Parts: sequence; C-alpha cells; structure tokens
Amino acid sequence: MIELDALEGKSVALLGRPKNFSLVELKELLELDRIRLTQTIEDDAALVIKGRILSPLQEEEIDSIEAEKRFPTVTIEAFESAVAQSIHQEGLYISLKLSADNERILSYLTNSLISDDIFIKLLPLFDWAGESLFENDANRDLSAAITRRFYSDIEHNHNIEYSPMGILETVGRSSNTQLLDAIFALEPIQKGVKGESKSVEHQIVQAMVLNEHLSTATLKAIAQKGDARLGPFIAASSALDDTTASLLLQQPDEQTLLQLAANKCLGKELKRELLQSYPEHAAIAAAEMVMDEELFDEMLQEIGRYPEVGANRSLTPQMIQRLLDLKDLRVDTFLAGNGVVDTATLSSLCESSDREILAALASNESLPLPCMQKLFALDDEVIHLKLAQNSATDPKMLQELATKDEVIVKAVAANSTT
Repeated sequence: MIELDALEGKSVALLGRPKNFSLVELKELLELDRIRLTQTIEDDAALVIKGRILSPLQEEEIDSIEAEKRFPTVTIEAFESAVAQSIHQEGLYISLKLSADNERILSYLTNSLISDDIFIKLLPLFDWAGESLFENDANRDLSAAITRRFYSDIEHNHNIEYSPMGILETVGRSSNTQLLDAIFALEPIQKGVKGESKSVEHQIVQAMVLNEHLSTATLKAIAQKGDARLGPFIAASSALDDTTASLLLQQPDEQTLLQLAANKCLGKELKRELLQSYPEHAAIAAAEMVMDEELFDEMLQEIGRYPEVGANRSLTPQMIQRLLDLKDLRVDTFLAGNGVVDTATLSSLCESSDREILAALASNESLPLPCMQKLFALDDEVIHLKLAQNSATDPKMLQELATKDEVIVKAVAANSTT
C-alpha cells in the first residue's frame, strides 16, 4: 500500500509512460501533494515507478535497482491507484473550472480510476458544445463513460456503452440520486425535456422521472419546464411532493389527474382539491386515489357525487361493508367490478337482479366459479361478452362462448388466456 503522505516534499521517478493519467495530469496531481515527479532517477528519489513501454535500457536499470535494492520500486498501476485515491476533489474541481480546458476535463471523466464522487463533481464542467449526447466524438465518449461507470450489468453487456440505450438504461436503473441530479443538469438533457419525443434525451428524462431514486428537487425542476407529455410520469413518481403536484394541477389532463389520484405521496389537501375543483375528473379520483378513513368518511357523506369510490382498490373490508350498507345501486355496481372485494360479498351481489351489477361481476377477475356459472347460465349477450373478456373465466366456458356471435368470438380470441 503506497502512502502518498510519506512522499510529501520528496521526488519520485517515473521510467516509461503513465497508464490512466497523462504525464501532465500526473505531475499536477502530485504537485497538490507537494511531490515532485521526474523522468530520470535522482540521487534523492524516494520511489521509482515502473511505467508502461519501457526501453531496454530502462528495463535493465530497474532490474539493477531491484537487485541492489537502491530504491523502492512500484508498478504504474499501483502508483496511479494511490494517486487517484488521494485526489483533492475541490482543488481539482477549481483547477479544471478555471482552465475551461474541455479536453482535459474529458480526460479525467473518462479515467476509470477516479472515484464516482469526483466523476459526478466534474460532470457539470464538460462543455457539450450545444450538441446532443452522441452528436460528436467527445460527447459520445463522455456518454459512453457514464454508461461504462454506472450501468449495473456492464460486464455482461459491454457493447451497450456507445449505444443510446446504454445511458437510457443507466438512468432507468440507477439508485444514485446524485448521479440522476447531475445528468438532469447536463445541457443536452435540459434541451431534451421539451425535445422530440423520440430523442434519446427526452426518453432519458422520462426514465429519470420514473426512477424512484430521483430527488424531489429534480422532479420539481422537470415539472417547472411545463412539458405536458411528462405530466403523467411526474404525477406517478414516488418523489412527488405537494408543491410539484400543485404545478401539475395548473394545467391538468385526464392521465395526469389519474396518476395523481393514485399516487400514495399525494397529501390530503390536494386529494380534496382533486375531488372538489375538478368535478369532470372526480370519478377518476374517487376510483384511483389511496383511501384513508378520514377521506373515506368525507366521500361517504357525498356518495351521490362519488359512487365510483366503490371501484377503489385501496378499500378496506370495513369500508366495503359500509358501502354495502348504503344499498345504492350505483355504488354496488362499482363494488361488483372491484377485484379487492371478498368472494362472499361478490357471491351476495350475484343474487341481484340488476343487469348492470351482474355485468360488472362478469368482468371481475376475482369472481368465484359458482357465481361465474350462474352468470353464464343467464344467456345474456352483454354478460357473455364480459365473461369472454375476463382472463379469469373458466376455460370450458370460454370454449362454449367461442361458439356464440361474432363480437363474443372476437372477445374470446383477444382474451390473454386463449
């Protein structure tokens, strides 16, 4: 193990060439530790480094040094690894920022020895020249470096690094919040928020929004861009807070409202706003939002406005019973189609004579077999169509339904179980 602290104020000699750093970079980094790098062996050298591509004379000299034990020797790989581990992050950042040398910045970013923390720190310094992630060689090299460093399965899929799919999957899979924040801040990604839907940059933003490790601050920044295409993705994010949700409610669409209603992160006040301020979407909200006792009590008091609450899949058994006690046909119809309702309740609803309730039951994948058989025996076209579309329908029934009229036959053919 090389301790660079022990070399402070001394000189080290490099014979041959560096491997991962350029000679200039190596000298600069060592100077920050007050270590002088020479390319000839001086009398007071504290260490001799065996570099790459040694000349025959250099190899002979190293053999002699090691045989006579005149100086300690070390491989370039071990020395560069020690240098990388001791990099002064802030000092390097300031040096590169002041230099604005894009080639030098890229050299560090494509160096596999620097830590992930330093990589993320230096990433904003790169100049993308107003072009996309893969539009020029330098941009392509950095995009590949991101994939190579952070893609979770690079050892088994190394060819992906120069493909747009590489960085796209890296963003989608990453659990590194700091990396996701840094990638969002990149110029091509900023442009991609409102770019063409098929562009890799816009798809990266979509993947980022769907990543559960995205920070709340970055999600809000994406929402502030005001791209309607991203609304449903942002609304479904686990990083959603009420501030960001309020931004989405300024220009809501049906899909965004649906995702907002179903998002467990949404606060109670915004849930109430969804129900009260968007009456045309109240049905979606009532059916999709995550329910608690307080909200359920409020909706129960105005059940005439929100019968769709019966379709809500977050209902508890106690809530379901309270809805049944209302003996409201519209509520019962939504309960009949709800897959979280227990089989005993579904069987009870199966005793109804109401056609809409029975049709809703026929579409319920949790329907018990005796109830299914009873519905099948009714010989009702609407109910038969619902049974034909239900992936839980008994295979023998589907075979019989396949002999019915053309619409039902097509439904059977489209059923995922046939």
